[in-house]
Amino acid sequence: MFTESKNKIRQLNYKAILDCLNIKIPQREYSYFGLPSAEMEDILIWKDLLRNVVAVERGISGQEWKWQHDLARNAIVWGIPGFSLLRGDIDDLILNSCDTEGQIVNWPFDIINLDYTGGIIYKKKGDLSIRVEALKKLIEKQGRANHSFFLSLTVNDRHADGGEIADVLDEILAQLEERHSSISQIITDAKKGQDKRRAAFIYTCHVILGVSRLWFKTNIFKPIFYIGRGDYRMLNMSFCFKHVAGRSAPLGFGSTMTKLLTMREINLNAQDKCKVG
Repeated sequence: MFTESKNKIRQLNYKAILDCLNIKIPQREYSYFGLPSAEMEDILIWKDLLRNVVAVERGISGQEWKWQHDLARNAIVWGIPGFSLLRGDIDDLILNSCDTEGQIVNWPFDIINLDYTGGIIYKKKGDLSIRVEALKKLIEKQGRANHSFFLSLTVNDRHADGGEIADVLDEILAQLEERHSSISQIITDAKKGQDKRRAAFIYTCHVILGVSRLWFKTNIFKPIFYIGRGDYRMLNMSFCFKHVAGRSAPLGFGSTMTKLLTMREINLNAQDKCKVG
């Protein structure tokens, strides 16, 4: 099963990839890394851009081999170019740069798709979120390789964060309140609202901008709200990282943060319909 909204998101991301990587005529010149769906709908829509695909599959406990086998089989059926499979949890894989069988991740990549099923803060280790630490490490690896890239990141609105997201929003509010009092209500509403996607978007952007400014000029596309399977509230975020050569000091991100706080989302909830795929 897939949703019509999910298909629309993949098409919107395709256009964002073209814009980010300055692609005028699609050619198979770009590398993909991430979490494709079992039927590889994202890769099939982006196929005319890809020279190789590095997919990560963990699978369900006790049936890892079946999920991994099915993904590899589908890659053959669909003729996915330069396909290779890494096994295990993608967050651990990013942090360790190898999968559960010792296969090395060969950074960097042009198109990265982190299509998670959980929230942005997940699998906490002490005071740290493994997922957030993996996201930071991914940006660092791409930055140290001096490599511009496109990132699509999907999460739901359920976060076992222990109040971390609210704390970060309070920090942003304190930094911007005196100079930008007119947008303080946006942060307050995001904190108090039952729908946590706006808060997750602001938090994730804050994390990404804090790391990426060391190497990149980062463009943030409009967030996309939609309803996923099981009636989960889902959030898709897309980012374009343009490497800046010869940077002697990191750029401030106050103006970028102000811009994203007033950015309107694309809301696909009302038009979402499940279809068989």
